[in-house]
Amino acid sequence: HIMSDALTSWGVVAGVLVVWLSEIYWIDKIIALVIALHLCITGFKLVKKALFTLMDAADLKLIQKVLDAINEKRDKEWIDIHALRVHSVGHHHHIDFHLVVPGQWTIEEAHSISHELEDHILETLDSGGSVIVHLDPQTDQDIYQDEFTLERALRDDHFDHSSHRMKKIEDE
Repeated sequence: HIMSDALTSWGVVAGVLVVWLSEIYWIDKIIALVIALHLCITGFKLVKKALFTLMDAADLKLIQKVLDAINEKRDKEWIDIHALRVHSVGHHHHIDFHLVVPGQWTIEEAHSISHELEDHILETLDSGGSVIVHLDPQTDQDIYQDEFTLERALRDDHFDHSSHRMKKIEDE
């Protein structure tokens, strides 16, 4: 935004100098059109970014960075991941997800892993914020995943089931 203001100001000064030195007055109109086009493009980008922020749009690059950080710390006993959500406020990121672990793990083991993972994610993103790891015990339906992928991480099994139940209640 500030860089755009500087470029616009320099463009106007350059336009005035060119017209003054060359006395070719129609160049002023061309320079004005170029500056106007630049302002429109910059304005569009700013509005687009603001709308995405206001609408809490998913930043897939950021989500992929989080997923890469999780995969870097991946323990061979972790089964699956789902319901990954990333919300950003400025440079602070608030991340939460469900991690499926063996049901026989002790609370101490699970707690230790979740803290290590939380610290590693924030360190990888080099930002402030919070990470909440919700630990789910493995069930018969959970299938071991060699690598946590974006598609699997973003699915929300719990949400799908509850919204389906809600729909049934509303239909009755």
